[in-house]
Amino acid sequence: MEDQIKFSIVTTVQIASICLLSTLFYIVIEIIFGDKCAYYFAINPFTSGLLHSNFNHLFWNIFGIFVSLNMRCNRFYTYERIFWITSLIALLYLPIILIDSRFASIGISGTCYFLLARGLLSLKRLKLVGYFIISSIIIAEFAGLGGNDEIAHTVHIIGAILGILSLPKFRLNFIHEKIYEIIG
Repeated sequence: MEDQIKFSIVTTVQIASICLLSTLFYIVIEIIFGDKCAYYFAINPFTSGLLHSNFNHLFWNIFGIFVSLNMRCNRFYTYERIFWITSLIALLYLPIILIDSRFASIGISGTCYFLLARGLLSLKRLKLVGYFIISSIIIAEFAGLGGNDEIAHTVHIIGAILGILSLPKFRLNFIHEKIYEIIG
């Protein structure tokens, strides 16, 4: 248990550092090159998940990563794997941004939902509680889709669904093995 907490702390600090550096880099790009160039940095699937709008946004995402990494089934998610999962979620969300640029998304919350779904659905003794919580979260996110709250609820839904699909018991045969290599 102590090793798991240490792993979670180290990985969370690495992720927080990368997110802070990316956000700082975004600010520099915006200052030097302007809004238009910074916008393309913000919708890039390899960078958008690392950017955060403020410290509160970053804090809650990092807290979610830390808590989720302490779940037994998530113990092998290094910061590299988390980066690739975050990029995959952003890539799956990119068509929505390209259709309507008002729905750009930043932050690593989709990955938090991914890890949370994996963790809760892996609980053996509290299986029904895990299913109830994840179902409630997904329903709440669907309910928030039409809102004006500037939250990319679709990213949360994508993250939770990928988290569910990453578990061996929910594996689908038509999804390419390389995707399962990244998320599982």
